[in-house]
Amino acid sequence: MLALPPFAITLYKVYLRARLQRCNRALAVIAAQRENDLHAERLLHREVVQVRSRLRSL
Repeated sequence: MLALPPFAITLYKVYLRARLQRCNRALAVIAAQRENDLHAERLLHREVVQVRSRLRSL
């Protein structure tokens, strides 16, 4: 790595921290969306089971 002046190193650290925070927020959003998808899938599966049951009972 090149020998950078202290100010450039400080700026680079700030940039890397900001990038890390952005990535962590994106991961949190993805995890929340996955949880929402799983919840929606469970609800939909329950609805499918109920509809099938009603159809069979006719």
